[in-house]
Amino acid sequence: MKSYIYALALAIMFSVPFSVSAFNADVGFAGNDSIFFDQKLVAGSKIRLYARVTNFGSLDTQAFVQFYQGTVLVGQSQAVSARASGLADEVFVDFTVPQSTFNIRAVLIGIEPADENPANNNVTTPVFTPITDADGDGIQDQNDNCKYATNPDQRDLDKDNIGDACDDDIDGDGVVNSKDNCSFVANANQADLDSDGIGDACDTIDNRPVKSSSGGSANTAVKAPVPAPVSAPQAVSPAPVAASADAKPVIKSAKAPVAEAQTAKETTVAADQNEKPTLGNFSVSPKATFSFQQKAWNRYAFQAQTYDGENVTYSWDFGDGTSANTANVEHIYKGPGDYRVHLTVAGDNGAVADDSANISISFFNFSNWQFATLLGSLGVFLMVLVVVMGKLKEDDSEEE
Repeated sequence: MKSYIYALALAIMFSVPFSVSAFNADVGFAGNDSIFFDQKLVAGSKIRLYARVTNFGSLDTQAFVQFYQGTVLVGQSQAVSARASGLADEVFVDFTVPQSTFNIRAVLIGIEPADENPANNNVTTPVFTPITDADGDGIQDQNDNCKYATNPDQRDLDKDNIGDACDDDIDGDGVVNSKDNCSFVANANQADLDSDGIGDACDTIDNRPVKSSSGGSANTAVKAPVPAPVSAPQAVSPAPVAASADAKPVIKSAKAPVAEAQTAKETTVAADQNEKPTLGNFSVSPKATFSFQQKAWNRYAFQAQTYDGENVTYSWDFGDGTSANTANVEHIYKGPGDYRVHLTVAGDNGAVADDSANISISFFNFSNWQFATLLGSLGVFLMVLVVVMGKLKEDDSEEE
């Protein structure tokens, strides 16, 4: 009987280690969200491109990451140092954002010790569309009223859709700035009663000499109220106009009338309560900002609501320390648990929408190798136990 008990102990002992790790040396990318950027993708800007490398094995691992834009090598990262037990390391290269759409491919090289699971050693991101901002003022070109002159405030005094920074007739009175005696107050007649070079519409001092009681003129000018010009708006403090070297000339003679309401659609990130996306078998977040579907035991597909606008940004937090910045993304969780998925959507008009949903991944699933290994161990245990009990029963029968 002792020999069977010993066999039972051996079976249990050898079944337990397999529940620790599928591979001893296994380092790789958890998904395409392992590649991310540290700021907005503005065409022509220099930013930092990151990769998050995860150690899925039981051995500490070193490696390098090579980044490719399509087939062109961008650069090689610093050494990856990923400790065992699922800890990750982040490395980077400096990257110049191209002028057109692109994607990034990352490849692990120089892995030590040799990787036993090369299937997760490379990853390719979705296609990115960079923002075009020629003057670098933070306003996308198609929304910038001075595309080639920096003007983040987008000030437009005469409301002609041409920003003051590049408008050669800031007040819109038909007189170019260089010849206008009131550049910031409309005065098409250029009236200048005291002939001091400052138009009456913006002149607060009357420089004409005051006549004396004897009929002569006094030698000093005195202040006198200036007749208020008809329909003249209040003077504003002039702001310096940037004379950009690469500013394109603007023709003012054929100025189009300004519409009272801008016809272009404004970006909005508030989910429309009357129009919801076709979701099929997707689940919907509480505010209908995004939907999600379980593709496999630990793999989910997330889909953000579609919004108008050219500069809408998406920030996903999957609740496990990983993130993504595309509208539609698939994410693979490392193991069972309850996760809070959070999405922040921001528009170029300053509007922001936030939404969260809970994801629950069960431990009791045959796709979970830990659960499958546990069942296998229990199966071995029960088989040995049946054999031992049967042998004990035979021994008891023989003794009787």
